[in-house]
Amino acid sequence: MGGVQYSSFLLAKELQYQKEIKPLILLPCKGPFTTLCEKNAIPFQIYPSKAFLSTSIKYFTDQFRLPNPIAWIHNIFSIIYNSIQIKSILKLHQNSVVLSKGLLSHLTTSLACRNTPHHLIWHLQDLISNRLGGFLNIIINWMAKKYPDQIICDGISIQQRLEPISQIKSTVILNGIDTAELKRIKKYRIRIRQEFNIQTNAFVIGHVGRITPWKGQSKLLNAFIKYSKINLDAYLFLVGSPIFDNDKYYQKIKEIISQNGLVERVIVPGYRSDLCAIFSAMDLFIYPSLEKDTSPLALLSAISSGLPVAISSIESLEEIVKNNNAIDRFDPRDTNSLLSIFKKYENKELRLKKGIKNRSYGKKYFDIAHHTKNMNEVFNSI
Repeated sequence: MGGVQYSSFLLAKELQYQKEIKPLILLPCKGPFTTLCEKNAIPFQIYPSKAFLSTSIKYFTDQFRLPNPIAWIHNIFSIIYNSIQIKSILKLHQNSVVLSKGLLSHLTTSLACRNTPHHLIWHLQDLISNRLGGFLNIIINWMAKKYPDQIICDGISIQQRLEPISQIKSTVILNGIDTAELKRIKKYRIRIRQEFNIQTNAFVIGHVGRITPWKGQSKLLNAFIKYSKINLDAYLFLVGSPIFDNDKYYQKIKEIISQNGLVERVIVPGYRSDLCAIFSAMDLFIYPSLEKDTSPLALLSAISSGLPVAISSIESLEEIVKNNNAIDRFDPRDTNSLLSIFKKYENKELRLKKGIKNRSYGKKYFDIAHHTKNMNEVFNSI
């Protein structure tokens, strides 16, 4: 499960407490998402579906891409087939509000809701790439004018990619998380550090996110390699997996760690769902994305957990922290910029002070209740 899936789950979980709303999640197959729904008694339905394929072929750990025409043709047929399946389900739920999440889901539900009494809302949670001459942006903008009744964007940068006529029916709502479950706890800190043989007083720098080139883990790792020679009590925690991607970049990261003799000091535990415990073990959270990251749940969670945080100075992340001067910014391509952040937060008192402010900021702006209230306003508007 990635950020879009978790944000969908958290919203549906919160909507269960709204008497006037009866949520139903439509999913293409069984997996971790359906397990969470069953555990939390969230209604869901699996529809017969055709899987989507990656529309590009990646080279040199995603530094270069070529379009995959076979995948494009396959996906067009999948969109049509899936839309027919969804439409048959929607016939049983007349005059519903349909909220689509995920790029190809927007296309699928647009066809499914065409010529029906349903109200369609697109929830745009990805910044569309300008690759292929902006071809995908042209398609999305054409459909955005024609199909959805409302559009929710989880970042201003996403909204700005829409044409003016679509911006009129759009609203920016940042993602929400369950801040109550993210408070850092001492016993979790001890347990996680014991699990990975990290000393109690060690300085642990952390990152959580999907392991993919544009998330910038390699930049963070290169800076830590230099820092590890300065501070022998420092550790780096790279949490995540190459979900939705192949593992070439992930394997490259592990190879660099091994070549520099840092296997015991750079911890790569893979995918973890116990984020409260993981954040409890960290002293500093770094988010080094290089491009197009809007309202990422991992970053919102780290801020809300009460960790001191530093982010790369890209526009989409700046929007999240514009009201919080406790969060540092850095150029992810400048190793020295990251080194100065590492050294700055060796100070325990500073970490505590910044963490308290971040915890308060996260609860105020990113709590799922606040997010659901804003989403409900859009639902009610149509």
